[in-house]
Amino acid sequence: MSARLYAIGLVFFLVGCVGPNAVQGQDASWDVARYEVDLSVDTSGTYAVTEAITFDLRQGTFTRGERRIPTRQMDALRDVQVDSDDVAITDVSTETTGGERVIQWQYPERDTLTTFTLTYTVEGAPYTDNGRTVIDWQAVGDAWNVPIRAMQATVQLPFPEVPRDSIRLAPADDAMLEGTATGWQAIFTYGELAPNEGYRLRIHLPRVIDASERTSSSPEWAQVFTGIGLGLFGMIGGGAAAWWLGRTSAPPVRRPREPRLPISEAGYLVLREHMYGWRRLFSAMMFDLAERGHLTLRRAAKEASWTEPSTETIEVEVHAQSHTLSDREEALIEALRSHDTLTDFFQKKRTWQHRQVKQIRNDLVARGWIIEHPARSWGSALGGVALFAGGLAGLFALSGWMAAVAAGLGMGAGVGGVLIATQYRTLSETGVRERAEVQAYLDQERTAVESTLDANPVAAAHRFVEALPWLTLDTKVGRRYVKAINDALEENPSAVTLPSWIEDRVGKGDSQEAFTTFLPLYIVMMSSTSASASGSGSSASSVSVGAGATGGVGGGGGGVS
Repeated sequence: MSARLYAIGLVFFLVGCVGPNAVQGQDASWDVARYEVDLSVDTSGTYAVTEAITFDLRQGTFTRGERRIPTRQMDALRDVQVDSDDVAITDVSTETTGGERVIQWQYPERDTLTTFTLTYTVEGAPYTDNGRTVIDWQAVGDAWNVPIRAMQATVQLPFPEVPRDSIRLAPADDAMLEGTATGWQAIFTYGELAPNEGYRLRIHLPRVIDASERTSSSPEWAQVFTGIGLGLFGMIGGGAAAWWLGRTSAPPVRRPREPRLPISEAGYLVLREHMYGWRRLFSAMMFDLAERGHLTLRRAAKEASWTEPSTETIEVEVHAQSHTLSDREEALIEALRSHDTLTDFFQKKRTWQHRQVKQIRNDLVARGWIIEHPARSWGSALGGVALFAGGLAGLFALSGWMAAVAAGLGMGAGVGGVLIATQYRTLSETGVRERAEVQAYLDQERTAVESTLDANPVAAAHRFVEALPWLTLDTKVGRRYVKAINDALEENPSAVTLPSWIEDRVGKGDSQEAFTTFLPLYIVMMSSTSASASGSGSSASSVSVGAGATGGVGGGGGGVS
């Protein structure tokens, strides 16, 4: 198989595309009792193909048959006919779609063994490889989703002048070569084929057909790796360009101090490139409101369920005076009023949260701290799509090295263009300076807590609580960080008391005020700011000749209904 066709097959495998399945009723049951193929080759290279397919219709009644034949590796498929000695064929239709010839036929109801005979002519299928003629045929495609209990393929070769020892058959273990009055006959016999297991045969002869030169159906790895390498080069180039366009050189901050801008805007600046960073932003706003006396955060027990296995939650009690709040803070307070728990808020107010984040971003754009680049991004996106489509077209339309180069460069550069398009918004010089000041303050407070933790854990804990709303914006402050503070206080857990806006009611009553109760509260709260994802991988088996193989001309699948 050429590099182009190997790549196509690999793409189809990776995206989970399989051959056509049989259309059948819910209670219908059938398989293929026998599959016989007769391939008669003439001296011009045209194939006259006869397929006798015996369906075992074990349960239900059937009135329609279908056969799908891939046509990408042949010049033409014509003269299709369908017949049967067991039942009258009332209608036959054919169409070409998606690189396949779809043959459908109708017949009166059947519920027993029935054999259908399909005949058709194929042009342009043989090819020349290293000066030898190759007959490469997918006798049974891998798109049959039922077992095929027996298979036999016969190939008629009208070349009596060709010596027997110059004919090579594969798979040799299944094959037998016989002389005939007009030349040679190769017979391939195989037992049961499992669902979606194909059978491919190949015959190599001295050059007896004037066919175009083509590499064998085994992949040309040099071409494949060249295409992949060029694609990676294009993607890496696009990624590097995207990084360069979005890069920010943070100026040094000599004396970090608590930021003067609202914590919501500071959070957007430092968290805009972090997935789910906006959830930390809202948590920081809630800690800030709680510290100022507008909220109480309470760790409480709850019953576990199959959708929420946790036995703890964070309750939110609102007691704010709206005239003391900014518009954004008042909107958050109003959103929290209808939700008793933090989990409920984060799960049911996602649309509202996205709108708020968008509003923060728009305010920063209007202030000139963020710059939008619509022309550059849209141009890169459209150019990337065009390049990717061009590379994909080259994969189908070209062959050999030209296909590998065109596909690799086009598709790789296309993905690179899309990566560049992601830099729709970048920080201005003022935005970079403001973000640097916020980050410098976060780094200062985080490292100050860390540096004093061993020598004076009480002082470290005090500083952490004082800087808490801001440190929530720091992605380096998580469970491990807070647990280190908590562990350092084990010998004297009551040395630091919680502020009035934090309560813990899990098993120890309302009087629990030690800082060590903050650890579980912080962990539960921060669990609302994270998300996990899982992926799966798959691997493809190597291409080979014989049972289970695909890659030759023909193949496909079919069924009855």
